Amino acid sequence: MNIYTPVLAFLVPALTPCVCAQETNDASTKQFALPAGEIKVQDLIDQCATYLNVNILTTSSDYADIQPIRLHKAITTDKDGCEEVLSHLLSRSGFALTVVDAKHGLLEVILIEGRRGREIFARSQEKSIESILARPNLVVPVTTVVALKHINATSASNAMRPFYARSGGRPTSLQISNAGSNSTLLIEGMQNEVARMIRTIQRCDVEETSSEESQALYSRLRDFAKRIKALEKKLRDR
Repeated sequence: MNIYTPVLAFLVPALTPCVCAQETNDASTKQFALPAGEIKVQDLIDQCATYLNVNILTTSSDYADIQPIRLHKAITTDKDGCEEVLSHLLSRSGFALTVVDAKHGLLEVILIEGRRGREIFARSQEKSIESILARPNLVVPVTTVVALKHINATSASNAMRPFYARSGGRPTSLQISNAGSNSTLLIEGMQNEVARMIRTIQRCDVEETSSEESQALYSRLRDFAKRIKALEKKLRDR
């Protein structure tokens, strides 16, 4: 018998897990790519689901009259970028990406104006301000609590609410309310919209030194809200 046979028999099993780990690591760092040209929404979902290694539930009848998405240039990005591109393109086509079961990688795409549209925010994820601001381009339903240092929560909520009221029951608009005290706000909406609102509130949440400055702060708050409302209207009218 070859004297090296026992040694090889010992080394092969030991090396195998290392090789598998390397292959898994390579797959996790692989870039996501979408070529230029037209792509159907269902095909986009399938490609992203494969890359992200998740299940994304869909209802085939929801896509019957949806126009394909046309890309003028190819997109290459990472895992976070894939999720953001998918959520934005779905939103543009009238859909919302929701999380059914994060632990088991189960997501679902729901038609915003469809009969199940109101289920979207029933799946809103509770997130911290830090995690929302870390990914301000992700379009998924979230809920967060903002602690205020200087401005009054009730006044801030009243000033912001008219500009983020849900028109016609559309479930993509922001909701803001007093969270039970004058120092906390509860915000619900799509993560990219919530991120913009958090930044607006943070800019306005400064120490009050006089009544005139206080009025100026609330005026700035209303001005920010008006600008965001105008931008959202432009996006909806596209």
